[in-house]
Parts: sequence; C-alpha cells; structure tokens
Amino acid sequence: MSDELHHHTPDQAGLDAAAAELAAGGIVAIGNGLLTRVHGPDLCAGTSCWVHTPSTHGMNGWPVHWRQDKGTAERVCEHGIGHPDPDDTAFHARAGRDTTVHGCDGCCRR
Repeated sequence: MSDELHHHTPDQAGLDAAAAELAAGGIVAIGNGLLTRVHGPDLCAGTSCWVHTPSTHGMNGWPVHWRQDKGTAERVCEHGIGHPDPDDTAFHARAGRDTTVHGCDGCCRR
C-alpha cells in the first residue's frame, strides 16, 4: 500500500468512500440530488418499491424528492407540491407508520 493511501484528508476519504459505494450500487438519482445507502433489491423483492419496482400509479412520471426530515419519498406535481409516493407510503404502512399527511392540491387523487 502506498503512503498516499495512508494520508488522505477527510475530503479525500469521503470521495473514496463515495466512489466505492457507487461501484457497489446503492445510489439513486432523485430530483433533489443523489440518495445514497439505498437498500438492495433483495430487501423489497415481491413488493412494490419506488426505487426498484414501482407500481403503476398516476404519479410515476413525476420527479422524486427525498424528504430527509421525514425519511420519505415524495413525487412533485406540476404545481411544485410534494405528494407521498404510493409505494413508499405502503412500505411505511407495513411498518406501522402513516406518512400520508401532506400539503395537498388534489393532484395525487387523480
């Protein structure tokens, strides 16, 4: 191992870690950036998943916005309103969490 590898700055170490994670998967491009440390497809096999196997719903074509504060995925309608992604909502419901409350303009009910 070279000396250079032993003397990384925190920024260099972060870039190295990000590169390794990209190489191993687990990263999804979303409307507000990159979501890292995404679960593997084996963990959602057999269910709808907004990342790996989205169900057919009217919001599929809308951009995804990750709500870090709530840990949820939203679909952003043409009016700029975030609506809970139905597949993400179903995941949270299976875990006993209600993530459906949002400032709604009615677009998600179409």
